[in-house]
Amino acid sequence: MVLLAHQTNVIGQVSNVTWDLFCDQLKKSMNEAAFASWIAPCVGNIENNQVNIIAPNRFVSDFILHTHLSIINKVAGSFGLTVTVSIRRSVSCEIITENVNDNIQKAIFETSAPIANRDQTFNNFVTVDENSFAVAACKKVASSNAAVFSPLFIYGDEGCGKTHLLNAIAGDIESNGKRNVLMMTGAGFASDFIRSIHEKSTFDFKDKLRACDVLIIDGISALIGKRASTEEMLLTLLDLIAAGKQVVITAPMAPSALTGFDRRFQSILASGLVVDVCSMNAHVKKTILARAGLDLNVAEHIASIIQGNGHVMSGVLKKVAAWSDLTGQKVSRDRAEFLLRDVISQPKTPTDFVKKMCESIGVAFDDVLSSRRQKSVVRARYMMMYVLKNSTDLSLTAIGKLLGDRDHATVLYGIDQIEQQKLSDLTLIAELDQLARICGGSI
Repeated sequence: MVLLAHQTNVIGQVSNVTWDLFCDQLKKSMNEAAFASWIAPCVGNIENNQVNIIAPNRFVSDFILHTHLSIINKVAGSFGLTVTVSIRRSVSCEIITENVNDNIQKAIFETSAPIANRDQTFNNFVTVDENSFAVAACKKVASSNAAVFSPLFIYGDEGCGKTHLLNAIAGDIESNGKRNVLMMTGAGFASDFIRSIHEKSTFDFKDKLRACDVLIIDGISALIGKRASTEEMLLTLLDLIAAGKQVVITAPMAPSALTGFDRRFQSILASGLVVDVCSMNAHVKKTILARAGLDLNVAEHIASIIQGNGHVMSGVLKKVAAWSDLTGQKVSRDRAEFLLRDVISQPKTPTDFVKKMCESIGVAFDDVLSSRRQKSVVRARYMMMYVLKNSTDLSLTAIGKLLGDRDHATVLYGIDQIEQQKLSDLTLIAELDQLARICGGSI
């Protein structure tokens, strides 16, 4: 406070104020992390009673102007100075940008931002009652020039058609040419962000993402466990949403069930419109097969005996079509069973349920059956006890035997623990429902 008062009284001597002195005072007036992220990368000088802040690129310049200018003006005013914010434009910097950063940026986004698959459109997506709401939302996003639901969060099991819908959105937007769309996978985002750090091209990475009108991220759950990438994604989403731009995201489950993300990130993902795409059930499979030209009774029979998701169905259609083209005959019921014997469902055992639940939770099957007492393993074991009790006809003794020869009392205790946790943990309820669906039930 003494420094501020002194400088106010010596406005006529502002020539004594240096850039370092100004930065020291500014650092005291704003968040330390914000100063390190946005002011420290800039160079500056003070001339003719004016603070000249020179940002390394437009992204930093715009962020300072929109977020930190009021604090900067206040500190500058205490010294009797005005403020300008500009972008570094020297010849040497332009050469560096052209020869290094532009090449890095090109390499990054050529690998992680594929052009939409033109074969996957809204016209060839099978719309049924169960997924009609999700399809309608995607069509609205594709046809509107403004952000209508941002973020639009689409979730569903693997192979239910999420990526197909993303390609349909991107294809429609690219065809009318009015908006710049950037489509990438969650894993691609993480890979490119880490690469940009190593190559010191982080601002190019940020600029590219924020320059698009529509950002499409396929499989955001790939960021779980990648703290730095998750934080960068959160900043990206906040900036794009604040700028009125469209964001579309997919994941295998609803935002509240993405337990690898913190509550704030989950809330941002859920802040727009959340829609689910139904699993590839028998009705959807029958509709797909019938539209491919199979007799309705054959399509219904095949749909009832085929296991697998939309990826499997794609292979089924190709095999059926190839056989018809090569032989010139229609596919009969018996012929279909012969051709598709590799994907015809087999009776599932309780052990199969446990293995699938282990995959869903992310624990090893052997760990669940072992005597390990690690917190995550115990929690998974108790969750499976609860689901098996409520979604199957297995007795408590049978459940205990299935999960590593545990006694009746241990199973009862595990079920009771989950019952108590359910009362205050909505995320746990979503997880349990996900596991129950593996067993053909619900919570």
